[in-house]
Amino acid sequence: KLIKLLERKYSLVSVSDEHKVICSVKWRTIYTTNYDNSIELSAKQVDKSIEKVTLDLDPKQYYQKGKDICVHINGSIESLTAENLNTSFKLSDSSYISPDSFTESTWEYYFKYDLDHCSAIVFIGYSMYDIEIKKILFAQSQELKDKTYFVTRSNPTIKENYNLKKFGTVFTIGLNGFAQRLSEAIKNNPLIDTQLPPIKAFRKYESSGN
Repeated sequence: KLIKLLERKYSLVSVSDEHKVICSVKWRTIYTTNYDNSIELSAKQVDKSIEKVTLDLDPKQYYQKGKDICVHINGSIESLTAENLNTSFKLSDSSYISPDSFTESTWEYYFKYDLDHCSAIVFIGYSMYDIEIKKILFAQSQELKDKTYFVTRSNPTIKENYNLKKFGTVFTIGLNGFAQRLSEAIKNNPLIDTQLPPIKAFRKYESSGN
């Protein structure tokens, strides 16, 4: 009965236009602490496929293979069973300290790798409530902070703003404002939604003809 209740609460049948804009872009990886299917559904409605991934799956089967994935750190409502309700599905405080926690999973390495190698880290509507994510970010360098951005509601509390500024730059523009700016960027650069940033670690070889 509990699983059926959760499925009714967290299974979406429609999404906003703002979600569709955000999911139309080619992100390196999407990580979410939400249970719902908003990312996958938004992508589907813009003719794009983003695969749902949970921490109990092997990252080698999904990461760096050209797939668009959304890693559900706290579990996915679409993968909820009686067996993982109190382990990989983070519903209660006790489940956060289980052996299936994010910091104990094989996905933590890939999350840190993404943080180190991406050009920008964007948090949307995130309050740093999740202690595991907070610990990882707090241990990182100033370089990471300089490329981290938080998109929050237009009127965050002083405490919320202060806590987020310790980890990066805060933009109080809301989901609507971020989607609007992203739409403008896509319009000005049509390739932004289909191409990842250019590789910088290699130099093109030019033959001398000899």
